[in-house]
Amino acid sequence: AYSGASGFYETLITTIFKPSHLLMLNDGSPAPRKFKKLLKENATIVNHGIDISLFKPLSKSSTIKRNLGLKPNDFVVFSPHSLILVKGQEYAIKAFSCFINLWRISNSFLIISGSGSLKAELSKIVDKSTCAESIIFKDSMPIVEMTEYYAIADVVLATSNYSNLNRTVQEAMACGIPVVAFNSGGTRQVVIHGQTGFLAEPCDIKSLAKQLRKLYRNPELKYKLGKNAREFIIRNRDWESRIKTELAIYDKVLKEK
Repeated sequence: AYSGASGFYETLITTIFKPSHLLMLNDGSPAPRKFKKLLKENATIVNHGIDISLFKPLSKSSTIKRNLGLKPNDFVVFSPHSLILVKGQEYAIKAFSCFINLWRISNSFLIISGSGSLKAELSKIVDKSTCAESIIFKDSMPIVEMTEYYAIADVVLATSNYSNLNRTVQEAMACGIPVVAFNSGGTRQVVIHGQTGFLAEPCDIKSLAKQLRKLYRNPELKYKLGKNAREFIIRNRDWESRIKTELAIYDKVLKEK
């Protein structure tokens, strides 16, 4: 999905076999703009639809923290992304290590949740770090369990150098959790620096760590950004709005046929 060859074949197939209409997800990649140029009015770009009644602020679960060996006031950094190259989970480990080592943070933990081909390699990176005891791996979780982990998180970390305009980032925002992310792809469309979260330039580990420190030292700022993040999702990424957009397109295509 991220290779030049795949992009070429997508373009070729779309040119030869033009669809009646193309719905494209705004994932932060150049693909939607490419297809819009190819198909013009027969292409519509849609955003992720987030179920704001499911993904909402919840009380922190003391049971989950206790089962993870965490104390009630421990600062939790959550990185819920697949363990594949494009998601950049190795940067999450390095940024977190920088965060706790530079400022001698002893009560913070990183939870990495996901599955993928890089799990063994990422585990080796953790083992070689100075903070292995503060990093916890969790497999991919059902949606309901994810909402409980968002609730215990103080911040969600997104470290893809390709794009962080993904569903988990926006689900976290809907749960009232601020996001610290690399400013890649279309990430800044949702993670607005200083308003709904913080951004750092791609690969800038130290800057990412500095943003974590801001939220660690300022609970009021963390709450404010989280509140702004949820309000942004309600206004701009509500699933009901996405449904209405798509149904209108289906109706239009059927009438034309």
